[in-house]
Amino acid sequence: MQNIKEVDTKFFLLTYVLIFLCFPIMAQNTRNKTFKGDGLISFRGYDAWVDNHIHINIKNNSAKAIYVYRDSIRYADVRKDPRHISMNLEKLKYAPEERLPRQLLDSSLKIFEDHAAYTKDSIIINLETDKIFCNLLNRFYTISKEELDPKIERNWTDGYTVFVHVSKEDINLEVVTDTPILKTHPLLIQMISATLGKCESCDAVKKISRYYMSLR
Repeated sequence: MQNIKEVDTKFFLLTYVLIFLCFPIMAQNTRNKTFKGDGLISFRGYDAWVDNHIHINIKNNSAKAIYVYRDSIRYADVRKDPRHISMNLEKLKYAPEERLPRQLLDSSLKIFEDHAAYTKDSIIINLETDKIFCNLLNRFYTISKEELDPKIERNWTDGYTVFVHVSKEDINLEVVTDTPILKTHPLLIQMISATLGKCESCDAVKKISRYYMSLR
């Protein structure tokens, strides 16, 4: 009986030592898996007058939120830009009812961006300490295209548009949403609101927030 007790005691001590030695490694692994992998989430809100961007770059359990608000476009400079003149000639090759190629549209957008004035801000978010924001990011990466852009009957003609881009490992999701609000697009609005809330005193965020005032 005494030998059995000695074996049990040795086994208990050995188990305790192994747990003690392994705990720092287990704790470190848990901390490092706060957000698994790197990713990018982008929101572009625009209507006939406003164009703004929110980018969330995630790397090594850290998220950099970048806020960009377009203040104005120097249209006189756009009209004089040789690229713009050449592009207008290229557009004449297509009939009015034809859809212009995506490459042509992207090039046109780039010209306007080059002759625009922006207000920009950014902030770093520690995902190891900000568990609420980290959990929201993880939830957003499990969202489906149908959840991001539900089929909803619209009763208005004016509003705003939000282009959403989600990228992480094998995920590459792009959705254009029409006037999203909390009732129709809960997780999308929570993500935008939470990201804007990280830098409420930033000039760019103040301007972007005015654009999203009706999202609740």
